[in-house]
Amino acid sequence: MAAQYNTLAALQALQQMIIAQAGSRFAALNAQDAARYGVASAVFIGAPKDLRSAGTPQAQIIPRGAQTELIGAAGRVSSLITVDVRIVVEMTDWWQAEQTILAIYDSLAAALAQHVLGGSSAGGAVTAVQMAAKENAAAFDTMQAAGELYRICVLELNIEQQMVISGGYLP
Repeated sequence: MAAQYNTLAALQALQQMIIAQAGSRFAALNAQDAARYGVASAVFIGAPKDLRSAGTPQAQIIPRGAQTELIGAAGRVSSLITVDVRIVVEMTDWWQAEQTILAIYDSLAAALAQHVLGGSSAGGAVTAVQMAAKENAAAFDTMQAAGELYRICVLELNIEQQMVISGGYLP
């Protein structure tokens, strides 16, 4: 178990889960962007400043909050990170956009359900991924950016990472 949190690694683990399940559904990045972001598909940690239709469909993993909890007498700590995974599809053809967003949702919802309390790997950056336990854990909507209309789906997830405090708790 890690001796400190690595939130970026946890978000990258989620990014890799999304790419493994639905990467081919997202726009391919050019060589420069692929080198910069470390992925070949438009699955970003955070939301790009400039949204271009040529870069869609894309997924944006947007951290929204974190909650830390002591979970053991030996100094084990859990951090539950709440993220929105926003899927963005251009809407030049609304019917094609609808089909695309639903297909991506279907593949991601199924993939993320496989990781409930399972994590990506033992001792990895993520110990659990769960869809938020609420009525609208997935929301479909539209969004406007730079005068363009986009079809979106937002999945609210909780990602858990754990660490062990070196030397245990202090008195």
